[in-house]
Amino acid sequence: MLNQIKHTFSKALASLLTHPKPFIVKPDQQFVRRSSLSLEKMVNAILGMGGKTLSKELLDLKLDMTNSAFVQRRYQIKSDLFKSLFDSFTDRIPNHIDLPILAIDGSDVSIPKNDQDHETCIIANVGSKPYNHIHLNALFDLKRNIYVDACVQDKRQVNENDGLIQLMSASSFDKALIIMDRGYESYNVIAHCQERGWSYLIRIKDGSYGIKGKVNLPASPCFDQTFHLILCRKQTKDWKQVYQQFPNHFRFLPKTSRFDFLSEKSRTQDIQTYFLGFRMVRLEVAPGSYETLITNTDTLRKSKFSVVNSPCRTPVLSSVRCLG
Repeated sequence: MLNQIKHTFSKALASLLTHPKPFIVKPDQQFVRRSSLSLEKMVNAILGMGGKTLSKELLDLKLDMTNSAFVQRRYQIKSDLFKSLFDSFTDRIPNHIDLPILAIDGSDVSIPKNDQDHETCIIANVGSKPYNHIHLNALFDLKRNIYVDACVQDKRQVNENDGLIQLMSASSFDKALIIMDRGYESYNVIAHCQERGWSYLIRIKDGSYGIKGKVNLPASPCFDQTFHLILCRKQTKDWKQVYQQFPNHFRFLPKTSRFDFLSEKSRTQDIQTYFLGFRMVRLEVAPGSYETLITNTDTLRKSKFSVVNSPCRTPVLSSVRCLG
């Protein structure tokens, strides 16, 4: 298996380096002469390094050159090369699965200390030493055991939901099942999955906060309930009554709550709504221990997406139409 992975990687890199100019800062001046440190050797060296000092890494790689010479050579390569290499490598791994099962998560990554990089430099407490972190959002294919995409955010600009949406938008998968943990619980994420045509499975907060705390649920410890929820930013007296009387059907979204499919303001003559359909499932994972999940598997049908724009089919929807 390891030899097969190395062979696939070598083919991906060789294919990329047949046209290297787009990945070199000054293609007419750099990497044009024969050198002991070719572009291919540079890429392999960078990817093969561990966590040692640069001097020790160069010794391990048997590269007879100074640190400054290596750094100078490294800055001649655009970062786009590594993203293209990543895509080329993963694309070569066969995918015979009709519905990919993906998992998303984020993690902080330590980088060399740089006090001047204010976007990544963190000082935990007064008087403590600063350190630098970036945040890596990674999308993992559980069936093929490979990372299919990733995006990096500055530590001070971390937003894992934005990272997920970015990766989802860039994905080549028409359909997929994506698994997420509590940090991704939001109407905006669910809506993006719905618009993308992806299935999702999200572990949500099990307390009174979040999506679960806003709806009426069965008294039993375990349940499986389907929701057809209409989101709206309207907040008149009549609409407030609707939100209170039908918490399992309507949800008010304040303008401070990001939702990409509704404008921040809702005019009197232009009431915008958005439909979400999902299941909320609470199950016992161990004696006395419960988890709550939200999913759209086995619930969303093409006909249900048109419920907001179609003639009213229930008394609840009819009451909203009457509000104008």
